[in-house]
Amino acid sequence: LQSAQYHVLDRLTAGVILLDRRSRIIYANRAARSFGAPEGALRLRSESLSTHSSSHTRQLQHLIEAARRGAASGAMSLPLPGDGRLLTVLVTSMRSRDLGRFNDAGMRDAAVLVHIVDAADRLGLPAAILMQAYELTQAEAKVALAASSGATIAEAATQLDLSPNTIKTH
Repeated sequence: LQSAQYHVLDRLTAGVILLDRRSRIIYANRAARSFGAPEGALRLRSESLSTHSSSHTRQLQHLIEAARRGAASGAMSLPLPGDGRLLTVLVTSMRSRDLGRFNDAGMRDAAVLVHIVDAADRLGLPAAILMQAYELTQAEAKVALAASSGATIAEAATQLDLSPNTIKTH
């Protein structure tokens, strides 16, 4: 069951990082590790979490420290190097009822959960998951993602390089 849960977390496009009481990384899903790649916005080095900017790192560390002290949650934006898109970083303290689950999974001292979301990826779902769950074609899944992100028919048609009638059909 634990393996299946990690597999699900790895399929998300939102980053998930779990920190212990000393702010060390004890788990990072695939998306979080990609945000921590050399060209990414984060640095996941030697079990620690930082950014490429000292001011953003101070802000992130402040949020982590507040969560470690039990603050409900805090958020910040973080620019992606190169293109300037913004990531949304949400830092929350662990709820006591969840601590036992992490202890059972061998993640002792879990204290802080960090979520990283690419604002350009509003749903955080890969098209493949929609295709499988709802038996959609790739084109239908792309239209569904565009529509669910708030795009109008005209916007989705332009974005996907399809006609408005095709968007309506899908």
